[in-house]
Amino acid sequence: YEAQKNYDQAIREHSLALQNNPKLPTMHYRIGQLYLHQGAEEVDEKAMNEFRQEKAINPDSAVTDLAMADIEMHRHNLEKAKPLYEEAARLDPSLADAGVGLARILFEEHEPEAAERQLRAVVAEYPENAEAHYVLMLVFRGEKKIQDAATEMATFNRLQTEKAQTFQSKMNALMNGKLATGEALPK
Repeated sequence: YEAQKNYDQAIREHSLALQNNPKLPTMHYRIGQLYLHQGAEEVDEKAMNEFRQEKAINPDSAVTDLAMADIEMHRHNLEKAKPLYEEAARLDPSLADAGVGLARILFEEHEPEAAERQLRAVVAEYPENAEAHYVLMLVFRGEKKIQDAATEMATFNRLQTEKAQTFQSKMNALMNGKLATGEALPK
């Protein structure tokens, strides 16, 4: 149902699974994500409720902390978003989006040097993370480092173009039945 974008039915199916096993990990997280995709009324609060339930079942879920941090960031609650990003990064240091989220907060808090350090660390480990390059461009632009900002924007654009081309190539191969066995499907 998720693949068909039938979010209501997918939510019902996940809810049924939870009725059978209320402690089933990732179910509340997935329901929360479905609410976010759905874009319904009060979507943030519905999703947050599911994410809170997920954390009660699975306290080590870094992606749940990240999802809650993103919602708090969307709500402009930096003081609530920051510890959630920090916890996500602590639980899963490979979660680059948590580092980018922290950098966004540092930038919003008028700490461009700290934001730049955070983003340089993310880019050093994950050079293909387009969002990190984009936020670094914003930081450089705010610091009036125009050439550095232009370089980061060019990197961001290149990565976005490559991502779109890779996706299109995989879709074409899939549609033509030429996707190699074991090759990842497009995301």
